Amino acid sequence: MSETQVNDVNSAAFKDLGKTTRAVNRAFKYIFKLIYVAAFLSLIYWCFASDRYVSEAVVLVQNTDTGGSTQSMDLLNLFSNTTGNKSDQLLLVEYLTSLDMLNKLDKEFDLRSHYSSIDHDIVSRLWDKDVSIERFFAYFKKRVFATYD
Repeated sequence: MSETQVNDVNSAAFKDLGKTTRAVNRAFKYIFKLIYVAAFLSLIYWCFASDRYVSEAVVLVQNTDTGGSTQSMDLLNLFSNTTGNKSDQLLLVEYLTSLDMLNKLDKEFDLRSHYSSIDHDIVSRLWDKDVSIERFFAYFKKRVFATYD
């Protein structure tokens, strides 16, 4: 191999290396921009977001029959440890997240004013106090959960 051929091979290798280096630099710049934007948005949300709290309530529904009637003790009840009031408990779960319950809570505690207060952050608050009942119910369902265990 002559000296000019060696120089041509070396210059081609350096050109490819330069292209790779530029591509890596562009990728790192893009990644740093994404990290910077994510950190900036997180900082903004951290400064303006209202505090979130979790509240839990446990409700126990027991059989209220105090008469002399005894429940049948079949094999399923022995192993599942239920008292036969599953339908009552499921009805209670549905009622706690129902439109009727929302109307009662709104009447008693004025939830619309609370959720639309300007003290809450702009991302999670209810924007309009006079929003339709359907939209208010959808907003309520996003924040209130009831489960049967």
